[in-house]
Amino acid sequence: MSQCSHTLLYVLVLIPMIAGCVVIPVTGKNEIGFISTEKQIEIGKANYAPAQ
Repeated sequence: MSQCSHTLLYVLVLIPMIAGCVVIPVTGKNEIGFISTEKQIEIGKANYAPAQ
């Protein structure tokens, strides 16, 4: 692979990772977000009661 190909590959990998980063409210840390905060809350509400 040429240097240009490596650079393009890095850019194509890094852009989605940077765009997908979210701040977790509880910890304040940046993490890759695969689902929205609203969806996480919905899943948490649906699974909280059965876990009690």
